[in-house]
This record gives sequence, structure tokens and C-alpha cells, in this order.
Amino acid sequence: DDIGTGWVRGALTIPECADGRTRTYQCADSVPRSECEAFDLKADFFALQSYPDHSAKLRLQLGGADFATTDGMVLEIRDTRLLRGKLSERLAVGPDENIRAGLGLFRRCPGSTQNFQLFGSITFSRFGLESDDRVTGVIDGVEVRDGRSGDPGTVLGYLRGRFDFSIQAGPPYQRFQM
Repeated sequence: DDIGTGWVRGALTIPECADGRTRTYQCADSVPRSECEAFDLKADFFALQSYPDHSAKLRLQLGGADFATTDGMVLEIRDTRLLRGKLSERLAVGPDENIRAGLGLFRRCPGSTQNFQLFGSITFSRFGLESDDRVTGVIDGVEVRDGRSGDPGTVLGYLRGRFDFSIQAGPPYQRFQM
């Protein structure tokens, strides 16, 4: 059973992570930013959730728990129809683009006031929406900026990654409020 493979790595400074302390994952100056792997998201869960309005969320995260309780990157695709004919093309990622990205480090930094804005690009080589379709791509690189300080915020790091997984149809879930 192929659950998928992938990773998200790079360099990152996380302000006010745990106990108000900054956590820093940086490489030596001699290491090119495209090769730095000081920060590792340790993604082992990959999912694509598609919605009737043609939007979708691609999640790369640690474990299959709710995104707000783990470490992960989510790519929100506002309109999947705009991806047609664009396989193998670099697509812009940013707050005002068709693909928006978010980074949550809720497991690593519980209680943090983090708000990351991601700007960069992604390339899909396969992108399906049906059960057993594959979703394969490369996060060519995204700058991570501090979204708390205004636009554009301070650059906190640079991440890149890969993912390749098969869509598994499962029963829909519903969140229950206590």
C-alpha cells in the first residue's frame, strides 16, 4: 500500500517558538540555500482534499492529525481548473496567487503566535483529483516571511520539497464540537 513519499526541508528561524524563545535552523554560509536541510518538517502524511467549488487543499504534514495540532505545510489551490495544461510549469505561490501556502508548526511550537507567509513556486508533474490518481510535484522553493509584521514581512527562511502520493478515497469525516 503506497502511502506516498515526500519531504519539506530548508532553513528557518521561528520567532517566539517555545516559551517565547526563537528557534533557528540554519546552515553555514558555505552551503547554498538550495541545499540547506537544517530544518526538516518530517512530513510523512500527504493528502489532497478537493471541494465542489473546484478548490483543493494539499497537505504535507507530520502524521494525519488535524492540521492545527501538528507540523505541516498546506497548499490551498483556489481553482484546480487553472492547473489544466500547466503540468511541468512553475506555478507561483503567494497570498494573491491561485496557489497559496501556509506553514503551521503547532507541534514544535505550541502556543506560538506564528503567522507565516510563503512566496515562491511549485511544479506539478502529475495532478489528479480522483481515487488512485497520483499527485506528484516539487516545491521549487518558497521564502518564509513573518506575517505578523506587515507586508512584506521579514524573511525567516527558505524551504523546498517534493511529494508523490496516490489519492486514497476514504469516508468523509466531520469535526464535532464539544
